[in-house]
Amino acid sequence: MNQNINRMLLPILALTLSPGLATAGEKRILFGAQSEPDGSTYEVGFCARAKNNEGNGPGHAFVVLMKFDKDNRRTEFLTAGFGPPESRPVHPHGLISPENYSHPTQECLIAETNKAKYTKVMSGIESETTYSFAGTTINLTRPYMVAFDDCVTFLQSVAREFGLIVPSRITGLLPVAYVKSLKAEN
Repeated sequence: MNQNINRMLLPILALTLSPGLATAGEKRILFGAQSEPDGSTYEVGFCARAKNNEGNGPGHAFVVLMKFDKDNRRTEFLTAGFGPPESRPVHPHGLISPENYSHPTQECLIAETNKAKYTKVMSGIESETTYSFAGTTINLTRPYMVAFDDCVTFLQSVAREFGLIVPSRITGLLPVAYVKSLKAEN
C-alpha cells in the first residue's frame, strides 16, 4: 500500500432534541455518573451492529455520546465510527462518520458518566488534527485496514482512554462479537 496517499478523517456532530432510542442488546453501567447542577446527565456508548437485519456479515463498531437535560430529553447526540468510504477491507482514506444508532442487531455498552469524561471523549473525536487515545497520538491521515486500523480498533482506543476494561481483539474479531466481549468485561 502506498504510504504517501492522502488520508482523511471527518468528525461529525449531530444535535437532536428527541429522547434516546432503546436497543436490543444494551447493557448499562455507572462509570463516574454525576448529574450537573442544572440536572444534565451524560452517556458514552460503545456499540456495534451486524451488516444486515438478519445479523449476518462483519458489521460495524462505533461510539455514541449523548447528553440529556433534567427532564431526560436528549440534547446532544454524536455517533462516530472509523471506516472506509466504500465497503472494502483496505482503503487509503479512513473516515470518521455518523452511524445508524437504532439497528435491530445492535449491541451496546452504555456508560452513564460525568461531564469531564464525556467532554474528553468528544474533544478527541472532534479534533481536526490528531486523536490522542491511550497515550498514543494518531494522525488524522491514516488508511483503513481491517483488523489493523478499523472500526473495532477505533472503538478499543476510545474505550481504553475512557477507562474501561478493554479485552483483547482476539475475543471478538468482528464488531458485534467484540462489543459483546467488552460488555462482559465491564
